[in-house]
Amino acid sequence: MIDKFSLQPKDIVLANPEYVDQKEQKVRPLLIISKALFHHNSNFVVCVGITTSKEKQPYLIPISKKQIEGGELDFDSQVMCTRIISMRQDKLNKKIARITPELYKNVMDKLKNDVLEL
Repeated sequence: MIDKFSLQPKDIVLANPEYVDQKEQKVRPLLIISKALFHHNSNFVVCVGITTSKEKQPYLIPISKKQIEGGELDFDSQVMCTRIISMRQDKLNKKIARITPELYKNVMDKLKNDVLEL
């Protein structure tokens, strides 16, 4: 299990998000978007999914290799702003990387401006 005090926004973790609309449940990368204080005071994290789909959609944000710090993704990937989930921290397998502040800002702007009413 990952130590909840080490979880930060921008971290990419591996977990099984158990998407209800997918037959095959498997471990997938997720981007943490919730604040560290939230992780410290709860047993949950809020994440968005990451996909290897190359499809162009308005709610997918491509991740370039230059936008990954402290690790890597095995495949070309995109952040799925349509897959916002809350997960228990004990369901997270491990941290694998971190995204740059610039990409994180793009993701959060997309969520705030195009997805959520904040």
